[in-house]
Amino acid sequence: MKLTKKTAYVALILSVVIGQIGTGCLEACQAFTRLVPTLALIVAYAVSYWCLSKALMLIDLSIAFATWLAVGTIGSALMGAFLFHQTVSPVALS
Repeated sequence: MKLTKKTAYVALILSVVIGQIGTGCLEACQAFTRLVPTLALIVAYAVSYWCLSKALMLIDLSIAFATWLAVGTIGSALMGAFLFHQTVSPVALS
């Protein structure tokens, strides 16, 4: 499969989405004491980084990683709030 700019951005989006699945598994694995979420975490992070590496073939590192990190941070905050009922307050941030 020939990688185009469009498919590179699709790979970047997949990397973010799959990385967020891994992040959810990180919370669910309870310090690696639950086998299934731990295995899902390992697979999701491996696939996420593989997709990111494919995206980096045509997208500059500064753009790809900044996008990956920013969208991932927002996604993690939303996941924490909605799936794990966590709150973000000024006290929690300090």
